[in-house]
Amino acid sequence: MKLTLKNKVLAAIAGLFVVALLVATAVHADGATLYVAQTAPTTIEGALGAETNPYTSMQAAIDAAQPGDTINVAAGTYSASQFLVLAAKSGITIHGAGTDLSTGTVFQLTAQSDGFKVQANDVTLENFTITNTPTPIANYGLRAQGVSNLTVHNVTISNMKKSGFDINGVSGSHFSGLSAQNNGGNGIAISDSKNLAFTGVTTLGNGWGGVALYATGASTYACGVDSISFDSNSSFNETGAVYTGIDNPANPACTITNITLPNSVLPYKVTLAKGSRAQIDPQDIYVKSIADASLVASTPAIGGTPAYSALNPVLHSTVNNGALVATGFSLQNAINAASANDTITFASNITTTAEVIITKAIT
Repeated sequence: MKLTLKNKVLAAIAGLFVVALLVATAVHADGATLYVAQTAPTTIEGALGAETNPYTSMQAAIDAAQPGDTINVAAGTYSASQFLVLAAKSGITIHGAGTDLSTGTVFQLTAQSDGFKVQANDVTLENFTITNTPTPIANYGLRAQGVSNLTVHNVTISNMKKSGFDINGVSGSHFSGLSAQNNGGNGIAISDSKNLAFTGVTTLGNGWGGVALYATGASTYACGVDSISFDSNSSFNETGAVYTGIDNPANPACTITNITLPNSVLPYKVTLAKGSRAQIDPQDIYVKSIADASLVASTPAIGGTPAYSALNPVLHSTVNNGALVATGFSLQNAINAASANDTITFASNITTTAEVIITKAIT
């Protein structure tokens, strides 16, 4: 059949459309790159999201991204007055320009809502800082909920009302180079999660402690914490560096197991007796020094939690799990907690006028 000029033109246009569609599909199959900047350039070229025509709204870029895309965020301070939600966006990468407050990428939260809320699998977040207003408003910097294969690298969170990093129901994920500083709650709070690896983490000046491990069963995630590891390049600078808490002890599935902490960094553990507390929080508190352990043992009553001295605190070495006695710790508590043939070591000189009862073979 002979094509008319009109048909030839239409066929050519159709061919170009197909090629463009195939190219666009191929780009998104491999993952496109979108750009975000504080302000649009003087000369705008290309489609919205191109490096020469960047988004100026972080959430707009997230909304426009397809699974597998990368969002490059230029240096600058970005004000966020609502959640930056990553939902149904599996495989998204958000890449900043670094954590330095002057030369990096900074998200400043200006409302009571939190920072990033991750609700998609295979997300990568890297190279930025999340901070609050000088008088903290936002509760959490980053909340991850019910996801897997999350990667967070070189991210700093500071000055949140509650915890910096709040990790709930997360599995099979890796966190490296995190810094959590001066948050009102924990630097990093981990609840009902499993198979998480942390490397090169730093916590400093967080109100409740550096890292908290909670078995809660308070949400849709299976209760319990399992297989969480921190490497020896991590640094915890609070008196209560890392602690565990079981908030639903009546549920036998609510356990905390296979926690790997570097005993070169945290060589001591304070264990508190469960007693009749409805909530077992905290349970074990890992510390850097005997001096910190003594400070923990002298913690006064706060809210519904009694003074730790009333909870029969026992000091252990994390190297060999042997019991120690130091200032603030009772020899009788150590004896009561010991098993037959255990050895109890005096880590410092103590004086006691109380009767000591020994009913088992110990050294």
